[in-house]
Amino acid sequence: KTTAWLSPIEAINSPNKEISSVATDFLKNIFSGFDDALKTNQWDKVEKTLKDLSVYQQEHAKNLYLSSSKVDSEIFLNHTNFFNRLTLPYILLGLLLFIVVISSLVKNTPPNIWPTKILYMAILLCAIAHSMGLILRWYVSGHSPWSNAYESMLYIAWASVIAGFVLRSKLALSASSFLAGIALFVAHLGFMDPQI
Repeated sequence: KTTAWLSPIEAINSPNKEISSVATDFLKNIFSGFDDALKTNQWDKVEKTLKDLSVYQQEHAKNLYLSSSKVDSEIFLNHTNFFNRLTLPYILLGLLLFIVVISSLVKNTPPNIWPTKILYMAILLCAIAHSMGLILRWYVSGHSPWSNAYESMLYIAWASVIAGFVLRSKLALSASSFLAGIALFVAHLGFMDPQI
């Protein structure tokens, strides 16, 4: 049984002749099937080879093989661009709450209850979604989601907005929401890798 995934080149050049032979056969079948399929538009051979490869991986590396729910969860995270979609709401909601709170301070009146409650609830929904995204990322990766720069920024954004709720101040919540949005923006700049 194998304990680590091998790249195709590592598998072909493996000192273990069984692994080398199996890898060579699979790669030949995949590439020749793919070449034929491009010409004939018949993908059955490629699909069968890929299914056989999946069965082989499950038999020989069961402890490394991801469950379909983890694969589906990661695909969901990748396709929805989940955390990036929270950036703008956090920033805008933080700014709007700041404007509501500052305008009430300038007027020397209590903040208007409805806009404040609506903004509070909207930020709360974003924080809940953010928490669920972190939990999903934790589930997919199998480790806590603060192991690299990207995940650290996600965690900083989450901790920031949670701190805003803990402080129980509308001004603190507006600042923490804005900071969470900025942290998520930085997380999605080109130099950070969101790969799990």
